[in-house]
Amino acid sequence: MEKELPLLFWSMGGCDRFDTQLGHSFSFQDGILPLSKEGRFQQGKLLVPANGTLVMEYTSPRPLRIWFGDVLIVDECLYRYSFQREVRGAVLFPCDEGEVAFTVETGPRPTHLPFVDEHCPSRNRKKV
Repeated sequence: MEKELPLLFWSMGGCDRFDTQLGHSFSFQDGILPLSKEGRFQQGKLLVPANGTLVMEYTSPRPLRIWFGDVLIVDECLYRYSFQREVRGAVLFPCDEGEVAFTVETGPRPTHLPFVDEHCPSRNRKKV
């Protein structure tokens, strides 16, 4: 059974996983979670309707790490020098019915040196 789970909460950015800013709500649209400029860490809560395996697909313009509770489920190198503009992945995670808290840590968006951006314009600059 495949269905989109309701997101109950998405936080402001914080400087670490235990920052008090993570308790403050940040506006979001279903399915699109904006990354905060204020900090590298953000927290959210999903409502899981039944026991089973949660299948989560994600797309991010930045490298990231994701924890479900205290379990690290996605562990990318946050400071890689790959200039991909999008990271895509999928996670399978066993869950019990109820709320599932998760934390996301993002690295800086990979960028080229200023010389490259100034002298080698991208065909899709407006998208990125």
